[in-house]
Amino acid sequence: GWERTPSFDHAGSLLAYSESAADGQAQLRLRSRDGRIDRHYTDGEAGTEDLCPRFSPDDRDLLWTRHRDGRCELLRAPVLGGPATAMGACATGLSCPDWQGDWVVYSAPP
Repeated sequence: GWERTPSFDHAGSLLAYSESAADGQAQLRLRSRDGRIDRHYTDGEAGTEDLCPRFSPDDRDLLWTRHRDGRCELLRAPVLGGPATAMGACATGLSCPDWQGDWVVYSAPP
């Protein structure tokens, strides 16, 4: 499949991207340049597209959009592992968030 919407952490040692499968699903993948880290962020539910990963300013968290059933959610999870937390609804078109300092910008639903 495709590897889409890549993002480096601020140190340049980690890469997060969306990995698309032939069935149309997309899951987030986190990899290190040295190959020691290879992690997936997905809930495994059919029809899910996880896109646009962005690292927090301190590189401790990952933020992304989850598209499913005509809806979009903004999610956040610790880079080192742990459950994802829903942050809010986002616009259903492809619009990626950005994170700087205490501020996150993204396209919200009308």
